[in-house]
This record gives sequence, C-alpha cells and structure tokens, in this order.
Amino acid sequence: MQDYEQYREHVDISSMMMVKALRPHFRGFSKSLMANVNHPEKYGVCLTPEAEDILIGDFGSGPGLAHRKYPRKRRENRAKKNQVTVRLTDDLYLRLLSLDNTFYPTMQSLIEGALEYFVEEQTGK
Repeated sequence: MQDYEQYREHVDISSMMMVKALRPHFRGFSKSLMANVNHPEKYGVCLTPEAEDILIGDFGSGPGLAHRKYPRKRRENRAKKNQVTVRLTDDLYLRLLSLDNTFYPTMQSLIEGALEYFVEEQTGK
C-alpha cells in the first residue's frame, strides 16, 4: 500500500506542495481530498497511477509510492514486423482448415504464400 507521508519525507515536500503539483492536472483536487489520500487505510482513497507519475516527474521517485513496473520499451527484433488481421466466414475457415498442410505446415506460411502469389500476379514481379 502507498505511504505518501513516507514519500513526502523522502523527497522533502509538504502535503500542500503535492496538492499544488496535482491541481492543474486534476480539477477539483484539494487539501481535503489530500487529507483522505494521506490515510488510505481509513478512507480507501489513493492517487491514480497518472497522479503518481506526475509527482515522480516533479519531485522524483521515492519510497511510499506504488512503484509500478512498466514494461521496458524494446526495439522491435522480429523479422516480420507487419501484421494483418483477417476475419473469415465459417464456411471459408473450415475449407481453409481442410487443406493439405504438408506444403504449408503453419497458417502463417500458408497465408504468406497465398498473399505473395496474389501480389506477384497483380504487380507482375
């Protein structure tokens, strides 16, 4: 659970400084609401992840916040980066599944082959 008093002590700010930092982003955020936020076990109120991100951006990170682990943005390392989604009728889907899959062992390779053939026919390449 979040402990905003511990966070304020760590980054050396007051409760009112937190209110002033959050008020421009959350209309209606006030001292009385901050008093409820300071005691989440009593009132069941806590800051949203967006509000905590604003505080971290303004005052820095510290103990007492939720410290959600965000997935790291990694560079795309897939050989095939582009994706196409297709919806099929039940009839076409069943016919597709009934095809002999010895030449195309996966649905990926089957659809790639069909699209490659179609594009070559259309472009003449």
